[in-house]
Amino acid sequence: MHRVMDKPFPPAEAMEAAEELNKKIKKRNLRNLNTSHSFSASLPDDVRGVFADSICAVKYSKDPFSDLRESIIEMINDVGVRDWDEMEELVYCFVVLNSSEIHGFIGDAFLSLWQVEETTDPINCPYHYFCDSTYPGNYPSAVDVLLLLFTIASYLVTLIFTVVEISGGREHIRFSRMRKYWLPSGPVALPFILLALAKGHRINTIFPLSRLGPALLQLVHISAIAFENEAEENVKYALFEVSTVSGILHASLYLDSIILPYYTGLDALVTSTFSGECISCVCRKEILVVGGRLVVYRGWSATTFSVVGTLCLRIVCKLSMEGKGRSVLIKSMLEIMCWILIAMDCVHLMINSPQGGSLEKGAAFGGVFVLICLHVLRKVGTQLTKRGLSIKE
Repeated sequence: MHRVMDKPFPPAEAMEAAEELNKKIKKRNLRNLNTSHSFSASLPDDVRGVFADSICAVKYSKDPFSDLRESIIEMINDVGVRDWDEMEELVYCFVVLNSSEIHGFIGDAFLSLWQVEETTDPINCPYHYFCDSTYPGNYPSAVDVLLLLFTIASYLVTLIFTVVEISGGREHIRFSRMRKYWLPSGPVALPFILLALAKGHRINTIFPLSRLGPALLQLVHISAIAFENEAEENVKYALFEVSTVSGILHASLYLDSIILPYYTGLDALVTSTFSGECISCVCRKEILVVGGRLVVYRGWSATTFSVVGTLCLRIVCKLSMEGKGRSVLIKSMLEIMCWILIAMDCVHLMINSPQGGSLEKGAAFGGVFVLICLHVLRKVGTQLTKRGLSIKE
């Protein structure tokens, strides 16, 4: 890791020594350059992690940008940067080692590492990309099997409770007290779902979450909307619902961290051509966006926010003891919107999700669609029963 001292040099020499982009960067950062610098080359005590034991060297440089860029690449390759937190720590090390006049060079050096490669064929290859990420590998197949069994059990629990709700009777009263714990959105199953989605990048063999993760989140959405907690105390009810809201929001973020790289790579492979400059180098006619354009589904979406909004309104209605009124009407409209959005997502994923695994895809999203249809049947039956009672009265 280098502590860089810079020295002004004539503009003509700079024009000959660097590329056009680097010349502009240097010219901008040299405007306020002076000769007052700190000669300290020791890391501060608050540096932690892989860079804590790094050796610092003082270097006299005529080309701070290039030397800093070379030093950064050397640190990344030798020490190893595994995540964004370590990258931020590396930036911090370079900033504290150098005076404020050098900070502009440091920022430009870091940013230059993440730019799209310059294309050699602007007509046929206007956008040239390469992927240099490393994959730690999949978990053993046993992990996928356990998650598959857990998902099947969660689905069957939701299905049983739905059928019991439709049939009514004594079982309905008895099961209503148990379901808040065993539903996928309950305090028992939801933490396991969050754990699976948080580690979902490496669950990619028998039960690949990159393709089936959305169905798991939809199962949580359905169980949260279809069944309302039966807690007698308002505070306990609010705690249950708030924990469900938090779990759904975290689950949607974890899911996006799985599917967005997958959809991005899918778009890069399907709508690109290999340039031949490296194994993962591709040419594109248009800019590659995060998540691609082939599948528009996202976990952090209007569906998730509609579900969260409905649960929050339930809390408001419960705590305010409102059985009727505007808030109840809004809650009912939000619930209808939730079911419409979930159904639209389900159909979209069945049609537009990546090719491969048609059987598992049909089983997953087909099962979700069955739950949606059963809920519609349940609502229709409830309305018909209410109308029948009102006619008798």
